[in-house]
Amino acid sequence: MNLFPRTQYVNNLRSFKALWYNEHNWLEYSPKIDRGFRFPCRMFHSSSGLNVGQIDKTFSLTGFKNWNNATTKFRIHQASKSHFNSNQSKADFLNSKSIDVVLDESKTL
Repeated sequence: MNLFPRTQYVNNLRSFKALWYNEHNWLEYSPKIDRGFRFPCRMFHSSSGLNVGQIDKTFSLTGFKNWNNATTKFRIHQASKSHFNSNQSKADFLNSKSIDVVLDESKTL
Protein backbone atom coordinates (compact mmCIF):
# COMPACT_ATOMS: atom_id res chain seq x y z
CA MET A 1 0.00 0.00 0.00
CA ASN A 2 1.35 3.41 -0.99
CA LEU A 3 1.12 6.11 1.63
CA PHE A 4 1.13 9.69 0.45
CA PRO A 5 1.39 12.83 2.59
CA ARG A 6 -1.96 14.05 3.84
CA THR A 7 -3.27 17.62 3.50
CA GLN A 8 -5.96 19.12 5.72
CA TYR A 9 -9.16 20.20 3.88
CA VAL A 10 -11.69 21.61 6.33
CA ASN A 11 -12.22 18.63 8.70
CA ASN A 12 -10.72 15.94 6.48
CA LEU A 13 -7.23 14.77 5.64
CA ARG A 14 -6.77 14.13 1.90
CA SER A 15 -3.92 12.69 -0.13
CA PHE A 16 -2.94 11.51 -3.59
CA LYS A 17 -4.35 8.04 -4.28
CA ALA A 18 -2.48 5.34 -6.18
CA LEU A 19 -5.76 4.03 -7.65
CA TRP A 20 -5.95 7.23 -9.71
CA TYR A 21 -3.16 5.78 -11.86
CA ASN A 22 -5.62 3.08 -13.00
CA GLU A 23 -8.30 5.62 -13.86
CA HIS A 24 -5.97 8.19 -15.47
CA ASN A 25 -3.00 6.56 -17.18
CA TRP A 26 -1.64 10.02 -17.99
CA LEU A 27 -1.19 10.94 -14.33
CA GLU A 28 2.20 11.19 -12.65
CA TYR A 29 3.05 12.10 -9.07
CA SER A 30 6.02 13.97 -7.64
CA PRO A 31 6.77 12.79 -4.09
CA LYS A 32 9.29 15.61 -3.72
CA ILE A 33 6.62 18.33 -3.93
CA ASP A 34 3.49 16.21 -3.28
CA ARG A 35 1.80 17.23 -6.52
CA GLY A 36 0.31 15.53 -9.55
CA PHE A 37 1.13 16.26 -13.18
CA ARG A 38 0.21 15.03 -16.61
CA PHE A 39 3.38 13.76 -18.27
CA PRO A 40 2.61 14.85 -21.87
CA CYS A 41 1.38 18.27 -20.69
CA ARG A 42 4.53 18.71 -18.60
CA MET A 43 6.83 17.65 -21.43
CA PHE A 44 5.12 19.44 -24.34
CA HIS A 45 3.57 22.53 -22.73
CA SER A 46 5.97 24.86 -24.48
CA SER A 47 5.88 23.27 -27.91
CA SER A 48 5.63 25.91 -30.60
CA GLY A 49 2.88 24.11 -32.46
CA LEU A 50 -0.44 22.89 -31.12
CA ASN A 51 -0.19 24.13 -27.55
CA VAL A 52 0.48 27.80 -28.25
CA GLY A 53 -1.97 29.63 -26.01
CA GLN A 54 -3.43 26.39 -24.65
CA ILE A 55 -1.21 25.82 -21.61
CA ASP A 56 -2.72 24.40 -18.43
CA LYS A 57 -0.19 25.47 -15.82
CA THR A 58 -1.67 23.27 -13.11
CA PHE A 59 -0.94 19.99 -14.88
CA SER A 60 2.21 21.13 -16.70
CA LEU A 61 4.20 23.54 -14.51
CA THR A 62 3.03 23.98 -10.92
CA GLY A 63 1.39 20.62 -10.28
CA PHE A 64 -2.00 19.66 -8.93
CA LYS A 65 -2.65 19.26 -5.21
CA ASN A 66 -6.37 19.84 -4.67
CA TRP A 67 -6.93 16.22 -3.60
CA ASN A 68 -10.42 17.10 -2.33
CA ASN A 69 -11.66 17.71 -5.91
CA ALA A 70 -9.14 15.58 -7.80
CA THR A 71 -11.39 13.28 -9.82
CA THR A 72 -13.55 16.18 -11.01
CA LYS A 73 -10.50 18.25 -11.97
CA PHE A 74 -8.93 15.26 -13.74
CA ARG A 75 -12.06 14.79 -15.87
CA ILE A 76 -12.17 18.50 -16.72
CA HIS A 77 -8.50 18.46 -17.74
CA GLN A 78 -9.00 15.34 -19.88
CA ALA A 79 -11.52 17.29 -21.98
CA SER A 80 -9.26 20.33 -22.43
CA LYS A 81 -7.53 21.44 -25.63
CA SER A 82 -4.23 21.41 -23.76
CA HIS A 83 -4.71 17.69 -22.95
CA PHE A 84 -5.56 16.77 -26.54
CA ASN A 85 -2.81 18.92 -28.04
CA SER A 86 -0.20 17.46 -25.69
CA ASN A 87 -1.32 13.97 -26.71
CA GLN A 88 -0.80 14.93 -30.35
CA SER A 89 2.62 16.46 -29.62
CA LYS A 90 3.62 13.28 -27.78
CA ALA A 91 2.44 11.10 -30.69
CA ASP A 92 4.28 13.29 -33.21
CA PHE A 93 7.44 13.07 -31.12
CA LEU A 94 7.23 9.29 -30.73
CA ASN A 95 6.58 8.84 -34.46
CA SER A 96 9.38 11.16 -35.56
CA LYS A 97 12.51 9.82 -37.15
CA SER A 98 15.79 9.90 -35.29
CA ILE A 99 18.39 12.42 -36.43
CA ASP A 100 20.65 9.74 -37.92
CA VAL A 101 17.84 8.50 -40.17
CA VAL A 102 16.99 12.05 -41.26
CA LEU A 103 20.65 12.71 -42.10
CA ASP A 104 20.96 9.44 -44.03
CA GLU A 105 17.83 10.23 -46.02
CA SER A 106 19.13 13.71 -46.85
CA LYS A 107 22.28 12.20 -48.38
CA THR A 108 20.21 10.40 -51.01
CA LEU A 109 18.53 13.60 -52.23
